[in-house]
Amino acid sequence: MSPARVQLTPRLAAMLAVQERVQVAEPSEPQRPSKSDERGEAELQCDCEAILAHRGVRFRFHMRNARGNMRGVPDELFAYRPRGQSYAIPCAWEYKVKGGRLDPEQEKRIEEMRLDGWHVAVIWSVQQAKEFLDAMETNQENNHGQH
Repeated sequence: MSPARVQLTPRLAAMLAVQERVQVAEPSEPQRPSKSDERGEAELQCDCEAILAHRGVRFRFHMRNARGNMRGVPDELFAYRPRGQSYAIPCAWEYKVKGGRLDPEQEKRIEEMRLDGWHVAVIWSVQQAKEFLDAMETNQENNHGQH
């Protein structure tokens, strides 16, 4: 099954190599890259979701219910399946932009998730999201070679 083709924002298109743009969506004209920390969290999240979709990752963003018991849960929850592996790794991303900070509820929940085996990251840029996923692949390739 091939990954879904997505509409890229101009800023995300400018951050991707030409080959990656062609694989993800319709080709777009190269534009001057802008810094992710100058954008809102919603746009950062949208751009990172495009990267996840391109890599075939199904993701879920959390929703707060009326009682608010989802407070502190990271913005993006997904299971990352490294190439050639039959298992998936639980991952979570909390999006922040320049000046943003984790509140105490978020810090507590993130620490609990890490203790439970989740790979959790605070994502400040699209580049950081790509590096996180690349590291997951590299770590799994290295671990696979040691067995």
